[in-house]
Amino acid sequence: MSGQAASVQQPHPVVQERSGRWSIRYTQSLGRQLHTDHSRVWSDGQRTMVALIDTNSMAADIAADLVPALYEHMELDFRRGADLLECFRSGRAAGWSKLGSLEMPPAERFVNAGLLLLDGDDIDYVGAYAPIYRCTPGSVERIVFEGTVWGIEGLDDYPVDVRRLRLEEETRLYVLSDGMLESKNAAGKINGDSLLFAYWTGGDRRPGEEQDVTRILCAWYQEQDTEGIDSHGLLSIEPVK
Repeated sequence: MSGQAASVQQPHPVVQERSGRWSIRYTQSLGRQLHTDHSRVWSDGQRTMVALIDTNSMAADIAADLVPALYEHMELDFRRGADLLECFRSGRAAGWSKLGSLEMPPAERFVNAGLLLLDGDDIDYVGAYAPIYRCTPGSVERIVFEGTVWGIEGLDDYPVDVRRLRLEEETRLYVLSDGMLESKNAAGKINGDSLLFAYWTGGDRRPGEEQDVTRILCAWYQEQDTEGIDSHGLLSIEPVK
């Protein structure tokens, strides 16, 4: 991979946890103009919950007040043993209680949230966030969250489905933020998930060799993001080495 990247903060792990035989990492670098990606991880000794939030075009001062409140409500429900759907509904209600009375254009008031609950080798997921990529050597599967955004009136009755997937020994999961997926290379082309596919299905990955895939993917997207406007956030769930 080659190209001239914009000047952005180098990626660093914001969250690093272990859940059974799985390592959970959230790695982030800030953009030159936008910082819209947020993450939290909670564990009760058996279950581990990951909450990803993208505040999109929301004003920074409003987002700074909103995001901690969303996480506070979801953590309280998680700690009392609530399931993933209850946590999702709690976050959605907290979002509306904060945003419902504010006069804001629709494009500036909605929040994308993706929630994942890891219990053993099973992961439940719900929300409206960037796709989950389930990767094994030579294969990439794109999985879509089933839920709604938060902060928009009238979505409470919209169908919300909690889905489940199982982690196998060679499985890795990745969730790339919009700042990564919508980044543009030197030719002005959107990178999308092409770099992730290149690693797992192309010749860039050498089978049998131990590599820090998270570090490699972060570096590739940094290198190929010639604008560097938005923050990069990468959630990875990989076997503990």
